[in-house]
Amino acid sequence: MNLKELTEEKRKEILKAADKRIEEGRILINSGFKDLNITSEVTDYLKLENALEEIKQGVSQFNSGIAANKAIKEGKAPQNIALRWFKKEMNLIPMSLQAKQKHSFLLGMSFFHTSIMVILILFMLIMIWMYFFKMKRAAILLEGLSKKVPAENTEPEIIEDREPKIKETVNESKSISKIEKLTKKYSGPLKIIGIFDEAPAVKTFRLANIDDSSLAFNYEPGQFVTFVLDIDGKKVRRSYTIASSPTVKDFIEVTIKREDKGLVSKYFHDDLKLYDVVEVNAPYGKFYFNGTDANSIVLISGGVGVTPMMSAVRYLTAKCWTGEIYFLFCSKTSEDFIYQKELEYLQSRHANLNVLASMTRAKGTSWMGPQGRFTKELINNFIPDLNAKAVHICGPIPMMDAVKLILAELGVPKEKIKTEAFGSAKPKTEKKVNAVANKKEPKKLTFTVLNKTVDITSEQTILEAAEENGIEIENSCRSGECGMCKVKLLSGIVSMEAEDSLEDDEKREGIILACQAKTNGNVSIEV
Repeated sequence: MNLKELTEEKRKEILKAADKRIEEGRILINSGFKDLNITSEVTDYLKLENALEEIKQGVSQFNSGIAANKAIKEGKAPQNIALRWFKKEMNLIPMSLQAKQKHSFLLGMSFFHTSIMVILILFMLIMIWMYFFKMKRAAILLEGLSKKVPAENTEPEIIEDREPKIKETVNESKSISKIEKLTKKYSGPLKIIGIFDEAPAVKTFRLANIDDSSLAFNYEPGQFVTFVLDIDGKKVRRSYTIASSPTVKDFIEVTIKREDKGLVSKYFHDDLKLYDVVEVNAPYGKFYFNGTDANSIVLISGGVGVTPMMSAVRYLTAKCWTGEIYFLFCSKTSEDFIYQKELEYLQSRHANLNVLASMTRAKGTSWMGPQGRFTKELINNFIPDLNAKAVHICGPIPMMDAVKLILAELGVPKEKIKTEAFGSAKPKTEKKVNAVANKKEPKKLTFTVLNKTVDITSEQTILEAAEENGIEIENSCRSGECGMCKVKLLSGIVSMEAEDSLEDDEKREGIILACQAKTNGNVSIEV
């Protein structure tokens, strides 16, 4: 092709194409160097290799554009220009000629070769830095591992089913946590490591193992712990719900309201202090929800009845449970709104947590939310498709009875409702189930295992008669809710005001609650 034969229009077209090649080459070169600069992971060799290839292509396009531009502007034959460019790229031009090139760089090398050399040097420096970085990391890890090497007298060993050896191993090294040997039921000491004010006359007590190891038991969200306390020389038992989440393995928390007539609650608030040790039995209770029985849950509570609900909320949100949670709480004023700030925080993080609080004495306060006790309209408007959801209720008995009536009106099946009472036991009624005619003279209560017979009046429960005669029956709530005082009735007839903690098959087998069972005749039990 002869350049003189090209028209002016054709020359402009070639120059335009050449300029485009130069611009595209420049963009590729800049992009490649940018990728090299911003690559944060020096071990990503694929990105480094792609960046180098991009720079190489850019340089090639850049040079081809320059060659075409020179061919047009200098009037040289394109064949000569192309041949010279090819020889230069293949490093076939003698050094003496290359040294005379105006665009020569270091030691007579072309721009392309100089760029490649710089890139290779940078790559080598990066690899060297990466090597020393990895060596430094390895040294840190080895130093950390060396600090965890057990002492000479705590060498690893196979622990067989020998009780002395297990105790010895636990005492020798705290690295074998008690959590590895969890028990279904735990009886022993716990230490108070924290006391927190939640509301007026309401405090949370945090308890942990004396040696600061993990707890020796697991529990479900909503179960309770029974404290065995020595108050004024008398052994007293009282149960409180665990308010913390079972996902926390190093401590439990109980939230207790001080009652003026409450022997144990006053003892906790007035006498116990940080690092005091108390005896506990745990865990107990069937009133819990861990997310396995339903795909949504409604939690309705009042006052300190919020504690089992809070345990469930803390657990479900910690596990990022995907079901819908409807949390309804009622108290006197916003000052009595236990866990308010924590609930607001959890609700802001978990879209499936829906909180509704109502205050019964909000007049004259800053409370802007719902007021009064829960109503049929309030509950129905807050919870969609209510009759298909599981419902848990906890609080004072009058509050629970009112809520159960509302739920019945809204069509919630009775089997979907679980309750747990807080406060005193159900009021006594005149109705007696399976009771015989009342007689004033004492009757006989026989403990067949102990081979002992004592007197019992019609006003006494079996538990009270047993305690009066120095016979211990395990108990906790004394209101028929926890089920700890279950015993088997062998003969006679008893009546019980509350028996919610008994299953149908237990009733058929003659299991009764010692704290509730009263009689007007002679009875014998398997104790």
